[in-house]
Amino acid sequence: MEANGGDPEIETEASMPPVHLTKGIEEIQKACGWRLDVRDIGRQCGLLLKKMKQPGYAFEVINSEDSMTLSLVLEALSQSHPPRLIEPALSYLHRLIAAGLVVGESGDKSERRMVDTVVGKICDCGASSAEPVQLAVLKALLTICTSETFIVKGEVLLQAFRMIFNLAVGSNYEAIRSCATASLQQLLSVWFRKAAASDYSSSQQHNPEGEGNDLDVANIANLAEKADINGLEKVLARRLSENLSQREGEAMQSVPATPSTKKKRESVHPLSGLEVDLFVLLRSLCRLGARTISSATSDNFIVEGKLLALGLIKHVLQFQAWESVSGRFIQRSRNLLCVMLIRNANCSIEAAAVKQIEILSKVILQPRILAAMKPEAGAFMPLFIIRHLEVFSPEPHLLRAACGALCLFCSKEQLLADLFVNYDCEMNATNVFDRIVKGLCYVIISKPTYDAATDSKMKILACKALYQTMTALHRWFTSHQEKNDPAGRDGSEGQDTAVVAQEPDSRGRDLLRLKNKKDSLSGGIDSFNCHPIKGMKSLIRSGVLEDSVEAQAQFLYNTKGLSKESKGEFLGHHEENQVSVMHKYADFFDFAGLDFDEAMRVYLDTFRLPGEAQQIDRIMEKFADRYCTCNQGTFSTADQAYTLAYAIIMLNTDMHNPLAEHLMSKEAFVGMVNQCPVEAEGEDHPTLPEDFLEAIFDRIASNEIKMTGGDAKGAELQNKDAMTSPLMKVLKKALPFQRVMGDSTASQALPSLDGIKDLIRKHQDSAEGVWNSAENSEIAILMCGTICKHAMDVFDSLDKVRVSMDSFKLIIQCIKEAIIVTGLTSQKEQCDKLVCKLSDLVGFGDANTFPLTLPDSMRVEAFKSLVDITLKHPNLVHGAWTHVFRCLSRAQYFALHGSEVEVMRKFDRIAYDMAYNKRSGTSQLLIFFEAEGLQLIDQLFSGSGNMTGQTIVMFVSAMCAVSREELEEPIFAGLELILLQRLVETVHHNLNRIRMVWSRLWAATSTHLIGAGCEDSIEIAMYSIDALRQIVFKLLEHQELSNFKFQEEALKPFVAIMRQCELNQVHVFVIQCILQVVSAHNARLQSGWHSILCCVKIALRNEAVEVVDAALHILKQSWSEPQIVASDHLFGELKGCFLELMAHGNHVEHQSKAIEIVKDGVAIILDGLSEKDEGLEVIQLLCNMGRTALDHGKSCYHVAYQALFGLLARPGLEYSNALWEEILENVCESSFGVTELPGKELEARAGYAEHIRTYFPLLCKLVGHHHIPLHVSVPRVLDAARRLVLGPATPEELRTFLISQLPAVASELLSRDEGAAEEWSALAGCAKAIALGIREAFEGAGGGDPGWDRAALVRAMQALQEALCGVCRSLGGELEGVQTSLLEVLEESVAWAKGASAGENGELLVSQEVSGGLLLIEMLSGSPGRQGHLLRVCSRILKHFGGEVSAALAPLVAAAVKALIDVDCSDDELAEIVTSVVPHMEDQLEVRQAISEFLTKRILPPLERKVAK
Repeated sequence: MEANGGDPEIETEASMPPVHLTKGIEEIQKACGWRLDVRDIGRQCGLLLKKMKQPGYAFEVINSEDSMTLSLVLEALSQSHPPRLIEPALSYLHRLIAAGLVVGESGDKSERRMVDTVVGKICDCGASSAEPVQLAVLKALLTICTSETFIVKGEVLLQAFRMIFNLAVGSNYEAIRSCATASLQQLLSVWFRKAAASDYSSSQQHNPEGEGNDLDVANIANLAEKADINGLEKVLARRLSENLSQREGEAMQSVPATPSTKKKRESVHPLSGLEVDLFVLLRSLCRLGARTISSATSDNFIVEGKLLALGLIKHVLQFQAWESVSGRFIQRSRNLLCVMLIRNANCSIEAAAVKQIEILSKVILQPRILAAMKPEAGAFMPLFIIRHLEVFSPEPHLLRAACGALCLFCSKEQLLADLFVNYDCEMNATNVFDRIVKGLCYVIISKPTYDAATDSKMKILACKALYQTMTALHRWFTSHQEKNDPAGRDGSEGQDTAVVAQEPDSRGRDLLRLKNKKDSLSGGIDSFNCHPIKGMKSLIRSGVLEDSVEAQAQFLYNTKGLSKESKGEFLGHHEENQVSVMHKYADFFDFAGLDFDEAMRVYLDTFRLPGEAQQIDRIMEKFADRYCTCNQGTFSTADQAYTLAYAIIMLNTDMHNPLAEHLMSKEAFVGMVNQCPVEAEGEDHPTLPEDFLEAIFDRIASNEIKMTGGDAKGAELQNKDAMTSPLMKVLKKALPFQRVMGDSTASQALPSLDGIKDLIRKHQDSAEGVWNSAENSEIAILMCGTICKHAMDVFDSLDKVRVSMDSFKLIIQCIKEAIIVTGLTSQKEQCDKLVCKLSDLVGFGDANTFPLTLPDSMRVEAFKSLVDITLKHPNLVHGAWTHVFRCLSRAQYFALHGSEVEVMRKFDRIAYDMAYNKRSGTSQLLIFFEAEGLQLIDQLFSGSGNMTGQTIVMFVSAMCAVSREELEEPIFAGLELILLQRLVETVHHNLNRIRMVWSRLWAATSTHLIGAGCEDSIEIAMYSIDALRQIVFKLLEHQELSNFKFQEEALKPFVAIMRQCELNQVHVFVIQCILQVVSAHNARLQSGWHSILCCVKIALRNEAVEVVDAALHILKQSWSEPQIVASDHLFGELKGCFLELMAHGNHVEHQSKAIEIVKDGVAIILDGLSEKDEGLEVIQLLCNMGRTALDHGKSCYHVAYQALFGLLARPGLEYSNALWEEILENVCESSFGVTELPGKELEARAGYAEHIRTYFPLLCKLVGHHHIPLHVSVPRVLDAARRLVLGPATPEELRTFLISQLPAVASELLSRDEGAAEEWSALAGCAKAIALGIREAFEGAGGGDPGWDRAALVRAMQALQEALCGVCRSLGGELEGVQTSLLEVLEESVAWAKGASAGENGELLVSQEVSGGLLLIEMLSGSPGRQGHLLRVCSRILKHFGGEVSAALAPLVAAAVKALIDVDCSDDELAEIVTSVVPHMEDQLEVRQAISEFLTKRILPPLERKVAK
């Protein structure tokens, strides 16, 4: 055989040379030999040869039987001739037809043509038993049927086809049977190609596949009820004949086109000529394939014919030409296939049953046929394929065929999506896709029912189909995702993207809504069956039902699957809503024309009548009303119907109750109905006819009204007869039912007749729509959810059901694909569960119970798959990384410590058992992980740099979370370090990430390393800190721009560890790391200084000497860094470090060293102090350091103040006036501004008074430095003195010391060459303010103010008087105005003391008065220009003490008298003085002596001069 047109066929010739023409005749002549019965044929052959050999002979094309050549050949083909003659004649005829030398076309039945004669002759020869003849017949018939010039059709074609078929079945030669079978296949292939290429087929006019799905469902349902399979065949045959009726089609063409006739005209449009012939062949095959054969038949020919026909149908359904044939042909072929499939549903021949499944699978794989058979396919798939997966112990050949078929079309992604859309998303259709997946999963996890080899093969097939389902879903979603988003969601990264397309496909979204509604309705039905009232409310709340009476009644009337008991309970409820629903429900029934009791049967068949009398009363009342509405005139009133209904209920209960002792008689029944008084409009109602009631009685007695919907036995008896019919046996298998694994009776469960009706009605509803092609990618979410829902049962059952390694590999691959699809569709919860399950199978998870019992090879396969999915699709793992890292961490620990007993006991039970039982052997699991396992783990972490930004953040975050778990609850010592090491490795691989990604990455990493650095384990803490150091060193290699702060963020973890951890070893290591950072990267450090100084500040509090030493070393280096000096913020933090040390340092030598660092820093910046503000910062720092040390009782404050005042006294300082004001204000406030604190607190500071005595004089000396402006220094110094003196908390001796410093200030002022009038005035004002403050405080103390001591105030006033005198003395004769002001203050103090001496502390005040007065007299006496002032003061003293003077006042009065001796005054003034002196003549001796001296020196000399004159 050679190829012709791409198909295998018997050799044909395009042309025949003359030598071949004569050769064939010679062979025929030779075959005739000397036999007498064929002598004429031999003679004719001779004549023909002689004619052919004549010159110029031309062979003419044969087109009739009159041809001499054809007549000769046909005569040789007689059955009476020997095979040796028939065979060359057939061969010669075959060559003539193949060469196109015999042309013709067969006619119809009424006209017999040459073609018909030739084919008939050849077919007659097929009865020969000779192998050469049979082979020649096959060649001739195949050539004829495929010839373009010798055309056969109709009955002739069927005759040729039948002959070849008979040879394929009945030949005694295997070669002939094989050749015949191949010929049939080639013939069908050629004819299908011809039909597909015809103009009619290509145009595909009228009746597309989406139309014409108008199967007479009502008729089929009726036939199903009557169990009439012959009637079913007649229905389909009638439709077939209608479709083929050319005459009816032509008649319809003449009818005017109207809406009522248009559809019918399209449905009967004739097929093309080629399609008719092809349809005839297909019909013949379907009839042969549909032949019913019992298993006991002994006719092997019939069986082989059936199998061959089924095989050819399968072959036909594989042709691609189905995509090109017309829709009319597909519609008619559908009917043939449906009948054939139904007839073979109960076939007992194994091979036929297998082929039946294969045929259906081919039907499903043909998109146009499947679209045309949408309702039928919805019934056939559960019937022929899915049911074999659902029963407990199916026939192995059927299960194998079913799994093989599923493997075939589960690999077709678009087909699966279309099945889901057209069935699972249809409200009234069977969930085909759901049942397929569920059935496959059940096969995988079911307990073995066959031998081990068979069971393994079944499970492998099921696993393969399940895996192909997942891969097909993956491909479908990816292709539609690319179609909807060609550019890709994340094309820059080149990775998988977990997104769902948002396409504006309204049809796709409608399907999704239908699916969700279907699922909600299914759940609502279950809820209603459990609790009717709550279930109905739940359906309303979920939006499945409208909150209306009609919607609820429609739900009860139309929805299948509702429990009759629940329906009866709801309809019988007493609440208003349920009563209204019951009334509306009854109105849906049409009882017109039905007998009363028959109507009751129909009504009560839909629900179970409740048991309470009131409920029955309400239901029967409404039934009677509805019956009267539908049958007007049957009853006079509705009361009559109600009475009869109630009586029938009682009769039915009484007659069919096995416990009833006395059965109701017919007379009693009639009497019960007619004797009940029924009144209407005041008149008695007439009674019902007795014959009417007796007939009802007889029907009830013979046929019980079934009112119990939940009695399984009753249901079985009710449907027993119907379910035993052949058709019911077929249709019942298509119904889904619940199975319990291990229940051997599950496969024997019989669905009820209602279930059969529901099935038909479902397909009736679905037939009204068109075939929907799945295009919306969101459908993948629902499909994936369906698969995962059932597949998880498989994954969870691997500890109960042993599977082969091949099956396990497929299951693992299925998990991988499920992870990919759930990741792509963003089903994070499902993805998390799947990854968790895969990691658990490795055996290193938390729930490591059953995985440890798995063989090592399975655990290794699971581990490889886990790593593979994370390597190839890391973006799809989402939040399931935690499961991955738990597994990887323990796997790496196992690889490193797998030989330890405890590790084996935990992770490798097989090796542990070998070690425990002292058996020799090596753990294959450990061998794998020590080599390849570690390499795979390394690949994952080293490849993290290729992950997308979002993925690497989730990757690192999950790693940190798992590492934290291991740190908190370590299983083994050292396990907690593994992920820490891997974390550092991952960070190093991702240092070059963009800033947005790195910031999130570093946030997670640093937080975890901080926690690890604060662990109690020194090893873990040290490793974490060292890891931070390594990462920071890498980060600091990049230069930081001025406005960024990534250095600060990088160093922040060190700060957090210093704050949170209390271990000295950790602090030492951290500060050493910081020191290394500063030493290595000081030139690049910018914002990082902030974190460094924060660490230093914390370290300075530490008690460890090495920590503080390292911190001081950093401070010393920081002091010289221009970045710090130039930044106010950083320099402020640097100062804060020094102050922290002064306040909380534990070692004086460290504090002193810090001050020395500051002093050394002054030298660095001193040269530019006049131009830079850093000098001011240093001065302020020294102030604060000294003050801080002083406040905390640190003796090192001397060093700070010495350095401070030494710096201020340095002549090179040339600040502006404003800066000097700020400097001195800071110095005064920080050094001497503590007077507002409580006195007891001041006293507690032992060094405070010493500090004042030591450094206030240095402050006063600043007045004398020429580089400090007087107008700045003097007010600040005087103000500090005033505040200290007048401070309530200032000790008395310190107050006295401070007052005594006023002359020192005056002395420094005198040392300045410049004019200082304002400063001297300020000095006088300060003295005046101090005096006023003392007086006010004295008065306040008298009022009960506890902050002051009057005696101390008096002594302070005395000290002030002495200070004033000291100032005046220092002035000598200069600054008269200043002296005047000071003397006025002194005079006021004396006057105040004189006025206050009468009260408490009088003696002390007198003493102060005397001393002040003496000083005042002394100052005035020494000033020649103040004679008048002296006269006035002395006169006032003498007048004030006009009476007897006490001994305490005697010195003052005596001094006043003596001072008057040298005063120049007028006579009047002198007379007045004498008048004042006379009263004191009797005073104290001292006074008298002074008066005597006054008289002697002042009065007597003038008198003597006058007397002398």
